[in-house]
Amino acid sequence: GIAISMPGFIDTKTQTARTAGALKFLAKQQIGVELAARLGQDIPTWLENDANCAAMAEKMSGNAQKIDDFVLVTLDTGMGGALFLDGKLRRGKDWRAAEIGQMIVNYEAGEGLPSTLFQRLDDPRVRAIVERWVHYIAVGIFNTVATVDPEVVLIGGSISREPLLLPMIEDALDSIRDWKPFKTAIKRCRHSGNAGLIGAYYAFMEEVGVNA
Repeated sequence: GIAISMPGFIDTKTQTARTAGALKFLAKQQIGVELAARLGQDIPTWLENDANCAAMAEKMSGNAQKIDDFVLVTLDTGMGGALFLDGKLRRGKDWRAAEIGQMIVNYEAGEGLPSTLFQRLDDPRVRAIVERWVHYIAVGIFNTVATVDPEVVLIGGSISREPLLLPMIEDALDSIRDWKPFKTAIKRCRHSGNAGLIGAYYAFMEEVGVNA
C-alpha cells in the first residue's frame, strides 16, 4: 500500500485533497484514485493531513502514548495543528479541525519563520523578530488550550528541534495575563520532523487494516 502525509484539508473517505497548502496543484484532486490508476493496479492508499499524521505518530509511539486529550502544534514554514480528544483523532465535519495556523492572532503577523534565525539571537533585531513570532504562537496555543482543555500541548515540526524554542514559548505563555489558570504542560514531540512519515504508516495500518 501507499500512505501519504501532506498539508491541507484532506478528505480521508474519498482520498481527496480539498486543499493542499503550498501544494496548490494537488487541490481538489482524488489523489488515492489517481495513484492507483497511474500504477495500473488496485493498490490500497491512505492520504492524511500532515499534522494529523504527526499526532498519530505521537499517540502510537511518541510522547502521547498514555494521553487521551492532547493538542499537537507543528512549526515549519507555517503553523499546523491536530487534536486528539477522548483518545480519537478529531478531523471535523469538513476535515479542517485544529487548523491552528488559520487562527487570527494578529492581522499583520507573518505565517512562518526561518529556523536559521535561532542561530542569530545575539542580534537584537533578530531576537525581536523571533520573540514577536513566538508570541503569536503562544497566543494560538492559549486560545486552543482555553477551548479544548488538553492534558498536554506537543510541539512538532522542524523548528521544534531548536533547543531555545520551548523555553521561549513557555516565557511567552507566562506573559499572557490569563495563562496561569489554564496552564498546561508544553512538550516537544518525540518524533520531530519524522512524525509525518511515521504517522502516515500508523494511520494506514489502522484505517486500511492491511497486514504488515
